[in-house]
Amino acid sequence: MTDELITARLRLRRWRPDDLGALTALFAEPSFSWHPFRRARSPEEAARFLEGVRDHWERHGFGRWAVCARSDGRLLGYAGPAASSWPPVPRGWDIGWRLAARARGRGLGGEAAGAAVADCLDRGVRPLVAVVESGNDASLRMCHRLGMRELDTRTHPAFGTAHTVFVLADDRPLRRRDAK
Repeated sequence: MTDELITARLRLRRWRPDDLGALTALFAEPSFSWHPFRRARSPEEAARFLEGVRDHWERHGFGRWAVCARSDGRLLGYAGPAASSWPPVPRGWDIGWRLAARARGRGLGGEAAGAAVADCLDRGVRPLVAVVESGNDASLRMCHRLGMRELDTRTHPAFGTAHTVFVLADDRPLRRRDAK
């Protein structure tokens, strides 16, 4: 399988150690992690995230992609699967996405998430589970656009906030309208 996905405007690639500076800047944006953290995240948290996503790729052969602008290679965020830690969906993979504020409102999130989901389905990575905090309307809409179905609403044990659990488990291929 590929180590890179190319869409009309984005390049999704594996993470590199030299991404830490740009990732730290993204984590410093309070809105980047507003749901569910309610704050910016520290440079140490950025370093742990980078180490974790790189380790996930090594262990599983897939994971969260670094989402970059095709035009200049600038890091915009991430999208893709990770081992699910919560809620209990047997053998589920957590599909997630986050973009910098400067990248929102132009359809880039849908482009990145769509490519990541299509790649998961191509690899046989399923079921895909998205856990979206109530009030995160953009991500709730994204789950519906991706064809995910609502499974349940639960209180997150670490944050105490209501989250809607979505699942995409069927074997139908996702239409790859954004991938080139």
